[in-house]
Amino acid sequence: EREDVGQDVSLMIESAVAGADRVIKNPRGSWQQTIGARYRLDRITQSGIMDASEIPDAFLVNSNSEQESLLLGYEVSRTVSDKRVNPGKGFKQTYKVELGSEKLLSDADMAILSAGWRFIYSLGENDNHQFVGRSDIGYILTEDFAKVPYNLRYFTGGDQTIRGFDYKSLAAEENGFKVGGQALAVGSLEYNYQFKEGWRAAVFSDVGNAYDKAFNTETAYSAGLGLRWASPIGPIRIDVAAGLSDENHPVRIHFFIGSQL
Repeated sequence: EREDVGQDVSLMIESAVAGADRVIKNPRGSWQQTIGARYRLDRITQSGIMDASEIPDAFLVNSNSEQESLLLGYEVSRTVSDKRVNPGKGFKQTYKVELGSEKLLSDADMAILSAGWRFIYSLGENDNHQFVGRSDIGYILTEDFAKVPYNLRYFTGGDQTIRGFDYKSLAAEENGFKVGGQALAVGSLEYNYQFKEGWRAAVFSDVGNAYDKAFNTETAYSAGLGLRWASPIGPIRIDVAAGLSDENHPVRIHFFIGSQL
């Protein structure tokens, strides 16, 4: 259920997703490849009172509407790090393209392009000082964005994007409706200090949004504090972040397990 999508409207989205991937692995530090296909069918039901004259064309959420897509994708990625678990230095890069056609079980002709980067860099005695950063960008190439299924559009906010905001609560809007973004640009930078073996205190800031085609959507930003423990299965992180760009300055707690690469 998606709440707060505009003018007291909420959505119930039922999804069926099927896919298959062929993963081509190489020695660590080399490029990995993934070739795959995924099909998704979404049934979207709206609740709430709306003035039909104010609903933008891109907000295609009619009662019991169904949206489908069949995407063929190709991804390459490369990770270089000094350790598999709890790395002190590392860099990861990922590039992906997905293609869909109206002639092949998709509601729109589209190409979804995305890229992501992650880095960890430690310095000082016992790697006490550590910098962690990430950035993700994406764009949906299409002649008619209104035809792109709602769940394929960009939304951001949450544990792994812009902390301080609810999961997928940020996106481009029209007439007060969250229609989703055609473009994505988010980034984060944090500093971690090891005050005890295996324990770090963190300060961070996140910035970005899911933007409209012309990048007119306002940029969201947040800041916060966190605690990290280098457990035997990887870092365990807990963060407290405030959404500074929101006039209400929401404060949220985020919890995550796993490498930041």
